[in-house]
Amino acid sequence: MNNPSEAQKLRREAQQKAAKGDLGGALASYQRLLKLEPDEPRIWVNIADICLKLGQQKEALQIYEKAANQYAAHDDIKQAVSVMQTILNLQPKDERALKQLRILQSRLAIERAAERGGDTIAQFYAERSPSVGVKMGVIEGMVGDRSAIDFEQKNTPQEAAKENLFQFAERARNKPVDVDVLTLTGAIHSDIMQKKVDPQAPTDRIRKGLVRLREFPLFANVPLADLEATVAGIRLHTFEPGEQVMAENSRGESLFVVVSGTVSMSKRETSGNQVGLAILYEGNFFGEGGYLTGQAREISAAAYDDCRVVEVSKASLDTIAGKHPEFRQILEKFYRRRLVEFSVAICPIFRALADNIKGKVIEASDAGTVPVGTLVCEQGKLSSGLFIVITGSIDVSVQTAEGFIKANSLSPGDAFGEASFITGKPMPANYAAAMPTRLLKLKPDRVLELFEQHPEVRAAAKNLTEIREREFHALANN
Repeated sequence: MNNPSEAQKLRREAQQKAAKGDLGGALASYQRLLKLEPDEPRIWVNIADICLKLGQQKEALQIYEKAANQYAAHDDIKQAVSVMQTILNLQPKDERALKQLRILQSRLAIERAAERGGDTIAQFYAERSPSVGVKMGVIEGMVGDRSAIDFEQKNTPQEAAKENLFQFAERARNKPVDVDVLTLTGAIHSDIMQKKVDPQAPTDRIRKGLVRLREFPLFANVPLADLEATVAGIRLHTFEPGEQVMAENSRGESLFVVVSGTVSMSKRETSGNQVGLAILYEGNFFGEGGYLTGQAREISAAAYDDCRVVEVSKASLDTIAGKHPEFRQILEKFYRRRLVEFSVAICPIFRALADNIKGKVIEASDAGTVPVGTLVCEQGKLSSGLFIVITGSIDVSVQTAEGFIKANSLSPGDAFGEASFITGKPMPANYAAAMPTRLLKLKPDRVLELFEQHPEVRAAAKNLTEIREREFHALANN
């Protein structure tokens, strides 16, 4: 960088123009900044973000790729992976980007393996990793009585280790699985179904397959003997591209683990649109919600390319969890975090944000559960934050001459509380929990900061406010 003060001035200038909606001016400032700091990948990302907002997706994709290459050149593989995932969210069938992402994720896994040396995955995270994820706690200002909220304490180091173990499973690919594990996994189910072996007395061939399965993070801490006891409930499935693995709203209590290939996850929002949520790789698992809650599946999963998926039955999972209570605790924590991520992903207000920015929104938020009947936002009073429904339901009611009239209900992924930040006025309706409801809350200062840094979020929130105001006005005047 030739002139630090000039670069700082250009950076502030670009950010201010972007906040005011002057995207062309912001782009020009970032381009001048790039001449001073050509090797700074964050500038490339900023330029790509603006191109995307201006409708120049082709140019944005090319610039995102340059940013990913810059991050990789600086050995910031985690950020490189995040940018490549943004590219795939915009262009899911980009085989070149998918290949690059796989290479980056393999590199990330290798680096982490080198760091932990002879340690097990669990030891590595227990000793070295800080707590990550959503801050769990009481949602301040949500209700007057703090004791009324079913809140969780912040993570202990032991809990952080469990969460990070599964963040590894979700965010980083394991080393590629060779043909042996596929063949042996298939043999487990085939031999048992054909009654060639007694599942209670596994052969060396099956035992070898189970040993290989333990290399996946999900089963890393499950002793081989305990896996052997569950072998009858392990099945291998093969899927072709586009074939459905798990359907939203279907019933099922088994868990799935990707053995080879990739699986895409999606969810249907209230408008009926199918929203892509994530792409899973070898070692990633899904379907834990059905097992933990016994309720209908909350997402859909389909083969992104040719893939093989191991299905573990509820009975087998219960056997493992019975001997290792921490196994279920890990699944529960992972499930709660995944619900948060998916709710933000389908929330219309945050739809235009890149995945890494959505992640920052989650990290800056608090999550908590309110009991049925809790008045989260009150008509005539300013909102204490921007809320997103994670689970449960929120009833919306408007005061009229005849009393309060129910306007509608909000479900997971819906946001509310935005009106006070858009209009500067009190809330135009009551928002109350129709059942025990889990919410994500972004505090006022964070909301205003988000609106300033990402004008598209403010525009989406303004549009939502205007739609609701028209609905409330119509109800009040009927």
